[in-house]
Amino acid sequence: MDLFSRTESSAIAYGAGTVINAMATSQGCAFGIDLYTKLKLKTRQGEFKVKYTARSPAGKALKVPDTLIRAGILEFFTSQGIEPFYSFDVSVETNIPPAKGLKSSSSTSLALMEALNGLTRSLPEYDVLNLSVLA
Repeated sequence: MDLFSRTESSAIAYGAGTVINAMATSQGCAFGIDLYTKLKLKTRQGEFKVKYTARSPAGKALKVPDTLIRAGILEFFTSQGIEPFYSFDVSVETNIPPAKGLKSSSSTSLALMEALNGLTRSLPEYDVLNLSVLA
């Protein structure tokens, strides 16, 4: 049986603002905002490779490194004891400005894990959320 039940998947995750950062005390407060990251994922058999593009809703190319995407894909498969042997085409559309404290990386990580889980349908939502934090 093939690892994936589908060859394409997509997900959306929203940004957030932080009122009280929980890093020091393990207690904090955040609020959701109406900014988003949409991620589309396509896969095909072959050696592990990631092709990644990021754009604004207006179509402007964003200079975002693929480090988070690669690490997230590896974390997803490693957590299940599977070596990735597929190529991935990942496209991201986001209106969350990077490096402004609005959780652009967190929303990208969560959307990636949701899309990967959409391919395999193997993990409960709680595990998907935990993996997005680890990535």
